[in-house]
Amino acid sequence: MTSSRARSRAGATARSAAKSAWLACAALLVAGCAARTQTTTKDFDPQGNPGESYTVQSTFISKDRAALDRARELARAGDYGGAIQVLDGLYAKRDLDPKMRQEVLLGLGEMHGAALNLARDYGKATAYLQELLAIYPKTEYRQRAEELLAEYAKHQE
Repeated sequence: MTSSRARSRAGATARSAAKSAWLACAALLVAGCAARTQTTTKDFDPQGNPGESYTVQSTFISKDRAALDRARELARAGDYGGAIQVLDGLYAKRDLDPKMRQEVLLGLGEMHGAALNLARDYGKATAYLQELLAIYPKTEYRQRAEELLAEYAKHQE
């Protein structure tokens, strides 16, 4: 009987922790941040029996990172126009983190020149990739940008 009470308390504690995590995530979303939450099940009850104890781990990401992730989702779904619109909003921000700006420039180059983008514009794609390489000559995306530039050059001939 005590074992079932302990499990019941553990379940209530887990629900309370999950609710608190959800409220924290909601507050951060309203404040302009996004959150991803992962819940894992493990541990034992106070008597040493396998029980239900939950650990809630949250990783908070910036609004800009969430927007970049959203643009990638839109592109994967085939909505290149929507992805470009989201990336354009990030591109316009003056205080964007340099690492994020590199990802945005590469993304704009990829989206504008994507083979499945019916409104593709190799000129814009090339301009964004050249800007990436000019501003960040040692970028980790250099090889990808150069590959895309070579591919787009073939299509513009």
